[in-house]
Amino acid sequence: MTLSFSKVSILFFVLLSGLASAQMCPGGGIFAPPPSSDELDESDMIEEVEEIEGGRKYEFTQVTEFPIAEACESAASRDEQWSCTVYQIQRHIASNFVFPEDARSGPGGRVIINFEINAKGQVVNVCIVKSSGIESIDEAGIIAVASLDDFQPARLNGRTVRMTYNVPINASTGNDE
Repeated sequence: MTLSFSKVSILFFVLLSGLASAQMCPGGGIFAPPPSSDELDESDMIEEVEEIEGGRKYEFTQVTEFPIAEACESAASRDEQWSCTVYQIQRHIASNFVFPEDARSGPGGRVIINFEINAKGQVVNVCIVKSSGIESIDEAGIIAVASLDDFQPARLNGRTVRMTYNVPINASTGNDE
């Protein structure tokens, strides 16, 4: 599914099985600073669930309740809630991605960003898994993802679990050469 808002295209596939003080992610990549108080193939999109107690990781298909965006709570079924949540994530990123001025004359780039929805439903640990090669595009992607609203957290057999996601963002100016 591709959404286009202001020359930014978000491609988000689901597989079922601020850089100012940047830190390296485990295994590479760049972490966004901790939150303040208040055309790709399917292998690029990964969900992983980790139980809070004991650190055990589960497959996405083992979760009994997916994280749900607030706007999707009234959907009739869990499948509809999840589809709505994926759409809300895409829409939020596309609406909040501010294309950097210094990158407007180039062809743009693709960045893959990882984030976690923790046991409280907050978006945390936002980091770059694969850089676009243009730092300002990477930073704009981190800012857009880090600003996601809270979710109802995922659950496994009634227990709150945290889940991580990879989200690819294709940022294009239409100046492809």
